[in-house]
Amino acid sequence: MRGHYGVIELRELAKKLLKHELGHWLSAKELDFGVGDIEITIRCTGPNSYQPLGSTMIYPPCESLTNLEQVETYLISRITVLVSGVISEFYKNGRLEVEKANSALDFSADTDNIKIKELLSIARPIRFNGDYDLEDFSGQLTTIYSECWGKSEAIIKRQVELIKYLSDELSKIIIMSNTNYTIKASEINKLIQEHEEVSA
Repeated sequence: MRGHYGVIELRELAKKLLKHELGHWLSAKELDFGVGDIEITIRCTGPNSYQPLGSTMIYPPCESLTNLEQVETYLISRITVLVSGVISEFYKNGRLEVEKANSALDFSADTDNIKIKELLSIARPIRFNGDYDLEDFSGQLTTIYSECWGKSEAIIKRQVELIKYLSDELSKIIIMSNTNYTIKASEINKLIQEHEEVSA
């Protein structure tokens, strides 16, 4: 079922969704997480009304976390990966649309935001061990969050041309709404290699 949208319109929605998921995928790969498949669906919710849904399979690094420093490093990296979705989605024309990215975390990417807040609450007492002051609590969370945001933005800025190429190519498989599409990690890696060869 396509509702009132044709294939071209569906693919434009898919490109935006893919930019988001590829942001997660590529930042996770750069930060040494394992990466798997991406799944996307453009769900028709009514006439001219669609809900893009996506998920990215990410695996923790294989090494054990044997001390708090390693746990903190893991948490910072994981938050960075979570933030990368909206940063990738709203990085356009060489700059990040910050307000739109922040707004998306409250609405379309709210599941990412829930995880971010939970991981921040774990990272804060590790980073600021023994330094608990209710007045500083929010500032401490902001310090960690800003660090993760900066790391993510730097990664996406480096990968922006690749993300555009991948989202353009991968969106070509979208022909119908209400259909789940699985994009294999091997397919993404193949396209990355092709892009690198062309860009070399």
